[in-house]
Amino acid sequence: MRVANHTQAIPPARTDAAAPRAAAAQGAPSPAATPARAQPGATSDGAAEVTVERTARAAPAAVASPKDVVTQFYAAFEKGDTATLARLYHPAVKFQDAMFSYEDRAGTMKMWTKILADPSTKIRFTLDGVDGKQVTGHWVADYKILGRPVHNEISTTMTVENGLITSHKDDFSWNKWAPQALPLGHLATLPGIKQLVQMVIRSQIDN
Repeated sequence: MRVANHTQAIPPARTDAAAPRAAAAQGAPSPAATPARAQPGATSDGAAEVTVERTARAAPAAVASPKDVVTQFYAAFEKGDTATLARLYHPAVKFQDAMFSYEDRAGTMKMWTKILADPSTKIRFTLDGVDGKQVTGHWVADYKILGRPVHNEISTTMTVENGLITSHKDDFSWNKWAPQALPLGHLATLPGIKQLVQMVIRSQIDN
């Protein structure tokens, strides 16, 4: 009697090359196509990963030297550039000359703004020397007062700190200036008249 063989044939085992195709046919990602994921906190050689954050910092602007500050000041002065003059003065700058005296930038700039408003004013500056924070120089001004031509020679001493002028002192001869500028001539050099004239001129500038 013949017995029927019901044993089913077992398919051969898939090779490594066939496995990815079978997985793809079933919609599963291929192991070869799956990117390797780096383990957090570790590098490829197993060493701990160190993250260094670098903060970009802008280099501080260089502070101009006393010589450069005074040179810039008088270059602007010659052009009547009052905005630059104000920028180079410290807010509490002390100014003094034979006629005016101020304790701040506001008063000093009010004076310069009125004096430099006349476009006929001509100024020439020469740097004499630098000693630490102090700068000395000489400037010549040609202008008109009441239609009268005036030639004034002034020696200047400035103190510059952290790129700003903190002190400004100008020296000139009242006895040479007054006879040129004032109709009174040499009478303006007399003590009592000199004080009266100075008071009148200051009131014109400050008001």
